Amino acid sequence: MVNATKKILFVTHSLTPDKRIDQVAQTLKKQGFEIYLICRGQKKDTIPDFYNEIIYVKLNKKHLAYLPGAVSKMRKKFKELITRIAPDVIHANDLPAANIVRKIISPNVKFVYDDHEVWEIYYKLYTKRTKNLLKKIQRKYLCIAAKMLTRKVMTKADLIIFVNDYWVKYYSKKGIEADKMISLENFPLKREIDKVLSNNFKLDPFFTDDSRKKIVTASKFSKISASILRNIDNIAQAVSELDNWVIVNFGQSDEKFEKLGVVSLGYKPRYEFLASCKKCDVVLNPLLIDELMDYCSPNRFFEAALLGVRIISSKVKTLVDKFDDLIIWINPETPKEEIKSILKNIDKYPSGEKIQKTASKFIWENEEKKLIVAYEKLLYGTKGNLQE
Repeated sequence: MVNATKKILFVTHSLTPDKRIDQVAQTLKKQGFEIYLICRGQKKDTIPDFYNEIIYVKLNKKHLAYLPGAVSKMRKKFKELITRIAPDVIHANDLPAANIVRKIISPNVKFVYDDHEVWEIYYKLYTKRTKNLLKKIQRKYLCIAAKMLTRKVMTKADLIIFVNDYWVKYYSKKGIEADKMISLENFPLKREIDKVLSNNFKLDPFFTDDSRKKIVTASKFSKISASILRNIDNIAQAVSELDNWVIVNFGQSDEKFEKLGVVSLGYKPRYEFLASCKKCDVVLNPLLIDELMDYCSPNRFFEAALLGVRIISSKVKTLVDKFDDLIIWINPETPKEEIKSILKNIDKYPSGEKIQKTASKFIWENEEKKLIVAYEKLLYGTKGNLQE
């Protein structure tokens, strides 16, 4: 058991709760650490109760654009908080937050950079996807800044975490020390999925009032028509031509797809969302295929697999390697007639225990062991001081 006075300060530009951050924090809380969080606000959901303190500091667009003046002012605010909390470890969960912390962290405080978005690659692809000249110039600046700051942060960090082994190899080739990098995939907590499978949660009346077969999709931060990460155009067109199917969107209302019959139910608390997925016939994972998505770790995909729901997913490499023919693989350009044929014959595709058996290998309870070992090495240079 670690000394209970040891403290970890998590910093992020995102809102709480954040599933990835919370799972890592909760794992470390179980090891005896005090856990603190600086974030920019909260979502309409239950706030985790295992943090010793949550502090809201809103990072604005200037901080997200890495503008030196704004970042310098924010560093003063962060430094005051860091001095008060006196953490033993600062665990930064994104590049904007890590950029603020990197120049004010004390030499005797360990620095962890959890790059679960792979910001440098995200900005590179984000720049390529716009044809607007002004936006391209703005994004090119972000791309250059992210590349430069990623190197500075990674050089400074004592431990770097990614969501896929591919990125460990990628940055090793670019000169980052391999022995200070690990991967922790966004696998779900099995006990949470078991709770959904063994209980009846109250769902939106739509699930009892509408008899059509249901396909679920969700978007956390943007409309589903935003083409940064996903594309459901052909799927929506196909479903609009089938009387006994409907797409259910958990996220922002989206006129483009609502005209095609997509039903938007808004954001739902976590357990209600998972229970809704369980009641649906198909979960969508319609990612655009590129270098980032080929080596991503989509939490909702693994949740759906553990729930035993059929999944229609883009054919991204890391998921194909894990699930092979258990998933219905399509791509954004798959013709709508082919999609209609798949939906008309949906019962022939794997579901239930066939998917769950494979999915049971991809759970957070296995991943967290790597986190514990990494923190043991970080703080003690050896194993054995933390508890599994």
